[in-house]
Amino acid sequence: MFQRHSAAFFPILVRTSMAFAGSDGYTPEDPNLETPAVNPQVQTPPKPGTQPPAMPPKPGIERAEFPLPEGVARLEFPAALSTASYEDMEAWLELVLRRAKRSVKDEATN
Repeated sequence: MFQRHSAAFFPILVRTSMAFAGSDGYTPEDPNLETPAVNPQVQTPPKPGTQPPAMPPKPGIERAEFPLPEGVARLEFPAALSTASYEDMEAWLELVLRRAKRSVKDEATN
């Protein structure tokens, strides 16, 4: 968060730091300055249809995983549930399954 008194203090801080470092400023024309080598980090993107491994669940959380050809289906839930929470989750899972059923493509029509 920006604070007005910090903006006034910044130039003083920069001058003090440069004096401590023994520098009077940056001179781009200085031939003795070396340009640091840049080694780009190249990451290969995951192949389509694959997912990176999931992070382990937090303590007190259960995880269920079911591998499918299209990807992994994951469910995380608290290790301890009240009866009311279980019933709520059961109703929610029925909704999730109904939504998943709508996205099913019949292999015979493809």
